[in-house]
Amino acid sequence: MSNLTLTVLKETEAENVYNTYMKTDFPKDELKPFEMIKNHMLNGIYICLGIFESNTLIGYAFCLTDSDSSAVLLDYFAILKEYRGSKNGSSALKKICRYFTEELSFAALILESENPDFSKNEQDKKTRNRRISFYEKNDMHRQSFTTDLFGVKYCIFSYPKTDAKSALISIYKKMLPKKHFESRLRIYEG
Repeated sequence: MSNLTLTVLKETEAENVYNTYMKTDFPKDELKPFEMIKNHMLNGIYICLGIFESNTLIGYAFCLTDSDSSAVLLDYFAILKEYRGSKNGSSALKKICRYFTEELSFAALILESENPDFSKNEQDKKTRNRRISFYEKNDMHRQSFTTDLFGVKYCIFSYPKTDAKSALISIYKKMLPKKHFESRLRIYEG
């Protein structure tokens, strides 16, 4: 098993990761402006983690924390392209789950994954299904509800297994301006 370490990134380091990697790793409609991330960091509710192996950045995890619900939203998670396929993603996700639930004592880690039922094409559907399979294989538990946030439809997962709906609503309330929370978020059962 790889020997990965997690390091909390400073604002300038997080901005460098955002500009260097996140702009290519995530679709434009899923990537919030760095200014929003920075504001959340300044408010003490956003943690940007670098994932390192032997002092080399191999990935990152940007997370919004919510003390009210004792939950964390894994907002962005990626292993850099040249380090994918070596079980680094699985090792990193497990380490992130343990970091938040054991070291920082949050009750749950929650994540969103694009819903394959709304894929743009067959290749997109395969990619989305592969991500879901990855999360399920790594002890993430699929929720019975889905979300539509700014037109992007997501399946929701949690670690450990828990009903994450009220926690996710609490997180979204912190993440979004009130007008967007009321107009751009939809939650669907089943």
